[in-house]
Amino acid sequence: PPLEGEFPVGTREFVLHVCMIERDDSTSCPATDILIQAWYPAMVADEPLAPYIMNSDRAVPAIAERSGAPEFMVRKIAEMETNARLNAALSPARKHYPLLLFSHGYHSLRMQNTALLEQLASDGNIVFSIQHSYDAMTTIMPNGKVIDSMAPVPENKSIDEDDAIRGSWTNRRIGEVRAVLADLGDAPK
Repeated sequence: PPLEGEFPVGTREFVLHVCMIERDDSTSCPATDILIQAWYPAMVADEPLAPYIMNSDRAVPAIAERSGAPEFMVRKIAEMETNARLNAALSPARKHYPLLLFSHGYHSLRMQNTALLEQLASDGNIVFSIQHSYDAMTTIMPNGKVIDSMAPVPENKSIDEDDAIRGSWTNRRIGEVRAVLADLGDAPK
């Protein structure tokens, strides 16, 4: 959908190499790579529109295989252009922008809510969408490395078993979010 905010939108991917931060503020190492896609108010020049699915040559087959969707259908989605300009500069219109963190659903993908995240950025927010590599459906790092989900799908389990499985992965997600917040200085400017 067309953007309704006052700003054009830029997007880029980047990776933070961090140790997760536990509830007691201790770190859990070794460090892990956390893929983030940022959407932000942009100063647009002649940057191309970003694709809906980044690194589609590797991502399309992986998503099709893991989701059970036909590859041609996933490829059509990947070919769609977003409203965001790839690697555009941050708009200098404001000195500060609010930062919002987005955490995708269990066994899902960071790009599932692209339209929402673009709208939030066009309204004057910077949005970091964290790809939770080990419980996402699949993760394709900028270097092409494919990381499959290690999180079990709680099928045919009781609510208590389901809660226990998802709860342990939620703790991992919280550790990733805390690590991202602690290392914001390493995010691209």
